[in-house]
Amino acid sequence: MPQGNMPRRPQQHRLETDSRHAFEGLMHQQGWLVRDLDTTAEYGIDQEVELFEEDEATGLTFRVQVKGAANPGKGDPHRDIRLENFEYWKSLDTPVLLVLWIESADTLYCRWVHTYDFGPNRLFTDEGVVEGGASEPG
Repeated sequence: MPQGNMPRRPQQHRLETDSRHAFEGLMHQQGWLVRDLDTTAEYGIDQEVELFEEDEATGLTFRVQVKGAANPGKGDPHRDIRLENFEYWKSLDTPVLLVLWIESADTLYCRWVHTYDFGPNRLFTDEGVVEGGASEPG
């Protein structure tokens, strides 16, 4: 057992890893393939999913950004998203799925970027952060 002043893994790093595992498990149940993308060049895309039907490739794929949170907080489950990342995702020619995993409920919430609502209940801060959450349980 290590003693002394050793580095500690931040809770957010553990949550991000656990959230990816939860999402991968759901995709595995569908018979779909999940590929991790290069996380050294972080532009807000974690994974790519390839769809299979009865173990046969369909050629269909989508990209995924996975977030994790320990508790849902007040109101709808949510995580802040940088506006520049959102604009990047919308510019891609492959659909992007935003996924939020709530650890305390072991629940995934998902929303396609192209269906995101920027209605009157969504706020922008001076830093360009989009506030608001997914409302479609997955």
